[in-house]
Amino acid sequence: MLDTQVFDRLVDGLLNDDKLVGYKLVVTHIQRDELNRAPHSRRTLLITEMDAHHADSVPTASSIWDDTSWDEGQFSADDHIYERMLSRLQELDPKSKKLENQSRDIRIAETALKLRLTLVSDDERLRKVIIEFGGRALSTADLQALQLQR
Repeated sequence: MLDTQVFDRLVDGLLNDDKLVGYKLVVTHIQRDELNRAPHSRRTLLITEMDAHHADSVPTASSIWDDTSWDEGQFSADDHIYERMLSRLQELDPKSKKLENQSRDIRIAETALKLRLTLVSDDERLRKVIIEFGGRALSTADLQALQLQR
């Protein structure tokens, strides 16, 4: 599962495209929505980069009213993982006033967790949360350092 800023790293040349070859790449509507909110000149580059990597789009594991389209997310499970993960992220970043962004980040992470995907994100706090909940996460620097083994 690629977090939105991975596409920024690719566009800026800070992550080599070849590090993604051979992996099944996954995004949700959240990454697409965030890329579509970028300034027009940057938006074109970002979306072109995402399209070039043929990332599969999957529904988020939880939905939030007025932020998730009907066909882009699942009904939230009774396991309350979304709420617990969001609470933990808020503990790690108590000064953040960006609850909407934290909610989106957690929906990406929860989806990766439930689909047993590795989250690639440069958000250290988000990586910490998914790992604490039993998932896997890498930074783009970690990914860059990996030797692809086929």
